[in-house]
Amino acid sequence: MLIRIENAYLGILRIVVLVVASVALVVAAIAFMMSIPPLARQFGLVSPPVPHGGTLGDYVEQKKATAPANPTASGDREDAAQPKRSTNPDVQAAAKQLQAYTKGAGEMTIPKWEVEVEQSGGNIPYELERAYYADVKGLTDQLTKSTGKRLSLAQVRELITWNNRHFVGDATAKAEEAAAQGRRALFTLYVASAAFVLFILVVFTFLFVKVERSLRVVRTVRLEDQNA
Repeated sequence: MLIRIENAYLGILRIVVLVVASVALVVAAIAFMMSIPPLARQFGLVSPPVPHGGTLGDYVEQKKATAPANPTASGDREDAAQPKRSTNPDVQAAAKQLQAYTKGAGEMTIPKWEVEVEQSGGNIPYELERAYYADVKGLTDQLTKSTGKRLSLAQVRELITWNNRHFVGDATAKAEEAAAQGRRALFTLYVASAAFVLFILVVFTFLFVKVERSLRVVRTVRLEDQNA
C-alpha cells in the first residue's frame, strides 16, 4: 500500500518537476537573450544610437510660433582676422555651404565659418564630436536645398546654436535611456541566473529522489533474496 502511494507521489513529482524545470529553463533562456543587446551596448560591443539635432523644418516651425529674432542681434560678430583652418571634412563642407548660402554676408569667409562651426561644438563630448559635425553638415545640406524665405546671417548663426541645443538634448536623452536599459538588462540577467539555478536545483532534487528510491529497491530485493 505504501509503495503504491509512494509511486503515485513520485508520478506527481515527476510531472511537477518537468513543468517547473521547463518553465525555469524557458524563462532563463528568454531573459538571457533579452539582456544581451543592452549589455552589449553598455560594454561598447555594439555602437550606441547616434544623437541628432533638429531639422531646418523644425527650426522654421518653432520660429513661426515665437517672436521673430532681431536680424542684427548676432550678425555683426567680430571674427579673427586669420582663423585657423579646420581639418574635419564635415566642418569644411558645412563652411562652404554656409558661405554659399549667406553669400559672404558680414564679411564671412569659409575659414571664418569653419571656426564658427567648430566653436559651436565646444560643449560636445569628444566621442560625439564626429557625429555632431556630421549632423551640422546634414543641416547645412537642408539649408542649401531649401526653397523658402532665405535666412539672414544672424538667423543662420542662431540656427547653428539651436541645432547644438537639440543635439545635446538628444545625446543626454539617449545616454539616460542607455543607462536605464543597462539597469534593466542587469536585472533581467539576474532573473535568468535565478531561473537557471532553480532549474538545476529542481532537476538535482528529482535525481536525488530517484537515486534514493533505486537504492532502497535494490536493498529490499537483496533482503528478500537473503530471506529466501
